[in-house]
Amino acid sequence: MNRKQFIQSHGATCSNWTWSWSFVNHEKRIVIFGAWDVESEQERSVILRERWHKNSEQKKQPGYTQAIEHIKFIHEGYELYTFNMVFSEHPDNPEIAVIKDFERKLNKRYLRKEGVVWYADYLPNPFPDEIPAPENYAEGLRSK
Repeated sequence: MNRKQFIQSHGATCSNWTWSWSFVNHEKRIVIFGAWDVESEQERSVILRERWHKNSEQKKQPGYTQAIEHIKFIHEGYELYTFNMVFSEHPDNPEIAVIKDFERKLNKRYLRKEGVVWYADYLPNPFPDEIPAPENYAEGLRSK
């Protein structure tokens, strides 16, 4: 089963199967991100970095824009899942990531943003009173 078939077997889709690493299933209200093996830490995986917005030639990366849209769905209550991907460098262009292989299993994760990096944490936020993305909220802002 290839990546497209795997994602579709979970009812999810994307804008472009070539460059997408995030996917959405609106019916089940889930977002799926590929998580690179080289971007995994102890109990979490990097799913998005702000510097991925543009390549070295300052060209916008369409996968980034789509990933931001999918993160907004998570903030609206969609659940986050990841699948593990094995990284390989493109033979002609080291800026292009290639999926050597991937694990055909979804893992429930929890979104957290720290600075300019979005993580898929293995466990829920241990500090529930902490705002996951504080830059989205102004301190002392009056609620409606």
